[in-house]
Amino acid sequence: MASLTKILPVTIPCTIMVISKAKKRAAAKKAAITRAKNSKKNSKKQSKIAIKAYAAGKKAERRYAKNHLTQKIVLTGKGIPDIITFDKNKLVFYEVKPHLQRTGYTKDSRWRESHSKQRLLNKDQKRVFKGLLDKKIPVYMVYYYRQRRGTKSKPCYTFEYKTIKLQKRHFVKSKGPDPSTMSELKDEMDRLRN
Repeated sequence: MASLTKILPVTIPCTIMVISKAKKRAAAKKAAITRAKNSKKNSKKQSKIAIKAYAAGKKAERRYAKNHLTQKIVLTGKGIPDIITFDKNKLVFYEVKPHLQRTGYTKDSRWRESHSKQRLLNKDQKRVFKGLLDKKIPVYMVYYYRQRRGTKSKPCYTFEYKTIKLQKRHFVKSKGPDPSTMSELKDEMDRLRN
């Protein structure tokens, strides 16, 4: 008979690391503190940027109302439209939007077109403004050209305004009145860009 050899199972030594509950809690607490610290940094930075952008838009609206309008004025905080005036027993609506903005802080800086979300009407504004025009209520678009001066931490803005009375022809395209395609603003764009 042939000899039978026994096959013995081989055991490989391995170490299993056990983390106690106290260490798990400490690690979780440290991670939570780090997350909170990072979110505060980001939210502070985001809020600073948002405050500056909001202030630039509001300054444009307030300066236009103060310097260019003599009627009784209502400045709306949110919603449609930005400025409402009462002139000769008639309501007149003004919507203030950016068109071109100077990128740098010097006179040599180039002009860039504002983002479409800033310079175009949103869908609710388009619907309401079309309705106002159908009812023969005057609606004006005020496009401003913003120049930045000063420093990055303390910018100073100067504005130039161009007022356009809206007509039904401005709503032929689905995106509504766009200053970059308006014939009334072509000369202004050429003047600033050259």
